[in-house]
Amino acid sequence: IRTVPPPAAAAASNAAWKAALELATPVLSAPKSMTETVSFSLAQESTVTATLYDISGKTVGIVAKEQMQAGKNSFVLNRNNIVAGMYVLELVTNQHVVSHKLTIQ
Repeated sequence: IRTVPPPAAAAASNAAWKAALELATPVLSAPKSMTETVSFSLAQESTVTATLYDISGKTVGIVAKEQMQAGKNSFVLNRNNIVAGMYVLELVTNQHVVSHKLTIQ
């Protein structure tokens, strides 16, 4: 997981911010279900945008975009139209950007 800190002016007030993507596994195999729940925590309320990119950096799609409360949150990643391969799931909040590599088999 790569965390990009906020701009310097906001960094001090958000120093304690932490986000972690919790996937059941970074390798999503032949699915029993075509969905995967992505969970994470926010230190404060924020607009959250989750975007899936293929390994070349091309946008596959925006999988979530909504206002979320501080604390534990989640959204569902629908894999219906996603082919097998390596991807990057990027989670953008008002304060930070977190990326997580995953493989879909």
